Amino acid sequence: MIIASAILAETLPDPNSYAAIGWVCVILAALAFGINQVMELVNRARGKAPHPPNAQLEAAVEAVAERVAALEEWKERLIAKMEDDKTAVIQAGEDRASRIHQHIEADRNATDKKINELPERIISILKNTGAI
Repeated sequence: MIIASAILAETLPDPNSYAAIGWVCVILAALAFGINQVMELVNRARGKAPHPPNAQLEAAVEAVAERVAALEEWKERLIAKMEDDKTAVIQAGEDRASRIHQHIEADRNATDKKINELPERIISILKNTGAI
């Protein structure tokens, strides 16, 4: 064991040299890479979904934007149609009310005419029967 550490100590560079600092950076980078790979493996084993590529995200966002635009256009057309229908219903109600008032006025005029003729008819009936 002592012999192995002596051989290892002879092959290692001086701790104060640039080569030693470089090797420390390489070892730290290798450790970080290894930890990253292990964490990725653990995430895949857990079934965690990886992040989708940007192209898929853009396509999904564009599809949603198109659907929203279509729904907004449909809503505007529906509101316009409802306004047209509302106007048509109001106009139909006014037309119907006008026809009803004309019918009532015609019946009122006919009734007034009959009421005004009633005394003359009663008198003529009484004369014809000999009561007067």
